[in-house]
Amino acid sequence: MRAALLFAPAKINLGLAVTGRYRDGYHHLETVLLPISLYDRIECLAGETQIEHRWHFSRDPIIRRSLALGVVQNPLLKKCLDLCQKKLHIIVHKNIPSPAGLGGASSDAAVLLAYLWQLQQPTSVGKGQLVQAFALGADIPFFLQHGLWGEPALLCGAGFHLSRFNLPHLKGFLAIPQFGFSTKKMFAYFQNQKLPTLAENSTDLAKASTSKTALRQHEIPVSDEICPGVYRLRNDFEQAASVVYPAEAAMLEKALRQLASFVQRLSRGPWWLGMSGSGPALYAATTETTSGWWQQSPATTRVIGKRLGKNWSVRRFQTHSLQWAVAKW
Repeated sequence: MRAALLFAPAKINLGLAVTGRYRDGYHHLETVLLPISLYDRIECLAGETQIEHRWHFSRDPIIRRSLALGVVQNPLLKKCLDLCQKKLHIIVHKNIPSPAGLGGASSDAAVLLAYLWQLQQPTSVGKGQLVQAFALGADIPFFLQHGLWGEPALLCGAGFHLSRFNLPHLKGFLAIPQFGFSTKKMFAYFQNQKLPTLAENSTDLAKASTSKTALRQHEIPVSDEICPGVYRLRNDFEQAASVVYPAEAAMLEKALRQLASFVQRLSRGPWWLGMSGSGPALYAATTETTSGWWQQSPATTRVIGKRLGKNWSVRRFQTHSLQWAVAKW
């Protein structure tokens, strides 16, 4: 295959509810997934299989080791090459920490699969390819069908059960701590919770339905109005974090309220805040841009970072644009 430069966007979860368990053990999730403008850059070069990672989110080796855990423990890119029986020299420039709840490893895998399968549009993803992708990682079908192409999606079920979700253009800030959460440990918390048991398996596409969901279109669940015009979006993994990672969860709670207080002063909003996915990354997002805060946001990110302290990395983001979608190949 010829050389390629691929761009893999991160995602945030706008609300997340764990509402059931499938017969095969997977969980029924309800969430809105939004691709955002934080990217890993992947170079694909001819040669024998070799995968290099160059970490750009921190120079501190201890922090880098913590926030690279998801990639190290789950080498998805090697699995993608093996699945497609291809050999490539791959260099990954990692800007998305993993595991932070931002889907970086899954997005990297999805854009590599799109390249290996030569997919040029989301409708060209076949059901068989979705099954293969889901076996590698639960978020990969979202990126293949929607995320790489700049489309938000509503998930009601396992990773297959997606539908396009219309949202206005969002802008805001990410606050990423110097630690990650183990996805495996976070989901293990729900194994001990009483959840409705579904008769079908997670891979049964024919039975996917959004007719009886707690999370409905245009009704992303708000658990709290932290301050006027600033709304906290429900994420059931916050409860899991309070049990599995109590000290870190307390840090997140304090930081989220500091972030809410700060963004309220930037503009009238409304603002939506929450924890993304099963990881500790926090976001603050809004559709309001008339006050000029976005033009000044590079300086604002530095101020937020100082408010939160040295243990936090703050970045601005906006909805992922189609102009970056998939690749330059």
